Amino acid sequence: MGWVIPRLLEKCSEANGIYFDSVSQVVLPAWSKGRVVLIGDACHCVSLVAGQGASLAVAGAYVLYQELTRPGSTLAAALAPVSEKIDTCR
Repeated sequence: MGWVIPRLLEKCSEANGIYFDSVSQVVLPAWSKGRVVLIGDACHCVSLVAGQGASLAVAGAYVLYQELTRPGSTLAAALAPVSEKIDTCR
């Protein structure tokens, strides 16, 4: 990004307001605890400007639904493949 920094600094003096923020991802040892499961952009590192939060939430809920509705499935058994699929998306 070194090539863009001088240009960015030059434009700062012309701007009425400047907003900078940092984005980071927290990697947890598990994406669920008890009956609480993080899905969607709560567990994926998605760009703030991508507009993908709702899509990730729906997709995550659907994957969890598929696992929970398997015959004989328990919550613990359903969460393992869901967590594995979340981890492959990071």
